[in-house]
Amino acid sequence: MSTAEFLDGIAIIANVIAILGIPWGLCVVIKNYMFNKEQATKMELEHVRQNEPITLVIHSQDKSKSIQFPATIRRSECSRSEVQGRLSIGGERYNLRSLITSQVLNNIDILYTSGGPDHMALYIPCNPSDLETFSIHMEELQRMAFTFVGFNNADSPE
Repeated sequence: MSTAEFLDGIAIIANVIAILGIPWGLCVVIKNYMFNKEQATKMELEHVRQNEPITLVIHSQDKSKSIQFPATIRRSECSRSEVQGRLSIGGERYNLRSLITSQVLNNIDILYTSGGPDHMALYIPCNPSDLETFSIHMEELQRMAFTFVGFNNADSPE
């Protein structure tokens, strides 16, 4: 066997490998494209879920009276400290003891990790005096929430 015949044999083997590699390479490219498209869709859905507004509702222990807080909170921002800050938006810090109970903390975790129409509000129980305080300051809180969502004071309804 001469060197030329040997090199011709190697060239044939290399051509066969190259020809078989083309479909394999195309399959890899197509699979990678489909995977990236699927990941982009998942990321878009997660972005939409994280930006869903969560309503804060303060209610009495017996649930006979409730106040819906005028400003919403994005799902991605839903934490105990952020809720405490939103409740203090009028300048006065409200120390609701129920914000540190395991039930409320568990509800915050569920809201943060879940989605859909069943998980769009955080219900916070409070004692009657706290509920009365929020009732008294509700008008001020609504005005503050109006300016908070992006309107300047010239556009306020007053």
